[in-house]
Amino acid sequence: MDNLKAKREERVALEDAYAAIANKAKEKSLSAEEVKTLEGLDKQITGLDSDIEVLERAEKRAAEIVKRQAASVSAVGAVQDNASEVRELNKIAKSYSLAKQIQGIAEKKDRFHNEGMEAEMYQEAVREAKESGVSVSGNIAIPSKFIKIGKQKAAINVGTEGADVVATDLMGLIPVLNPNPVVSQLGITVMTGLRGDVQWPRHTTDVGFSWETETSNVDESVPAYDNIKIQPKRTGMYVDVTSQMMLQSSFVLEQHLRNIITRRYELTVDDAVLVGGGSNEPVGILNYSGVNVLSLGSGSQNNMTYAALISMIRDVKAANSRLGAAGFVTNASGEFALANTPKQTNGVEGNFIYDFGGRLIGRPLFTSEVVPSDFSEGGQTDLCGIIYSDYWQGAVLGTWGGLDILFDPYTQALAGTKRFVVNAFMDVEIEQPKEFSICKDWDATDLPALT
Repeated sequence: MDNLKAKREERVALEDAYAAIANKAKEKSLSAEEVKTLEGLDKQITGLDSDIEVLERAEKRAAEIVKRQAASVSAVGAVQDNASEVRELNKIAKSYSLAKQIQGIAEKKDRFHNEGMEAEMYQEAVREAKESGVSVSGNIAIPSKFIKIGKQKAAINVGTEGADVVATDLMGLIPVLNPNPVVSQLGITVMTGLRGDVQWPRHTTDVGFSWETETSNVDESVPAYDNIKIQPKRTGMYVDVTSQMMLQSSFVLEQHLRNIITRRYELTVDDAVLVGGGSNEPVGILNYSGVNVLSLGSGSQNNMTYAALISMIRDVKAANSRLGAAGFVTNASGEFALANTPKQTNGVEGNFIYDFGGRLIGRPLFTSEVVPSDFSEGGQTDLCGIIYSDYWQGAVLGTWGGLDILFDPYTQALAGTKRFVVNAFMDVEIEQPKEFSICKDWDATDLPALT
């Protein structure tokens, strides 16, 4: 808190003045004016002591709130969205400003300069990262508690609320760093605040009953299990912001950075869950071994049909999938193709598979350009992907710590820009691959002729 720091500095100055006069009393009597001055200084110091005590209690309470909120997500899969928690986070966030923290680092030339709530946020993020088995290398860090994936928040409308309202009701980065990736809308499981690697058993073979006579022995039935594990994988980016942008108002700077980070985080989550290729990155559903695969053939045969889509649903159900958040996801090319493909090869014209109503065969349909349109098979290229599941909760996204942001005002100084380097740790695992159906050889540009 800047006010607390100022009062502490003022108190030190008053104590020095008081000591200078009091030391004279050791050698000679003080004049009436000096005694009066001494009494005045004593009253000012006493008043500052009271103010400092109040501010220190407030700072301590704010720090305790941050720690308590972060601790509440230490359990795997902790719920992120209750109303009282959101209100508490918003109160804390009003004391935090990303722009203020950046400017403090730049102006004081101190690579790790943090004060007040900014310091509390940084320290909490460092503590969380350490417990998670990762490290913070940047000079700005945001705890995972303040990154709420998939929950929409109302935006301030500058046109209707007015600039004055925006200026006085300005919040920091944290409460609106609210990425809403497509996979979160589909209903995947999100685990935050993880500590080290996380492993859990997967049931692969079920038990079975045998029919016997009245006195014969039943057969032994042994269930089989394997394990799946998620472990932190680092993802990151950097972005350069012009010095002119840095000179703009804090609202302009914070909104700009918020948009960049939020959008990229959304796409990164979608990419990890849907198409991750393994090795340094997670293995996504389209590359996961054991999922149901629909093959449409080649040439004119690989058009998506109503029957083919139904077969994707059938394959999942035939595998005894759990029932939960069901839905399809493809990209814009796939959505357009479905809206131009009739359900049958002849009959009523215009009876298309999809009508842009948001539902496909009674299930939600989502689009994301993360889903590739450049798959290849045989001699064909530019083939489209699509995924279906009856139970999207079976796709698990784990995150370790929050966002680690390094503000670097030096590397690009000659070009008049400042650099922000952002790192995060996440991983993806699929509980039961057979609960997902995929297709990667759909020529969404080759539409059947209407009859």
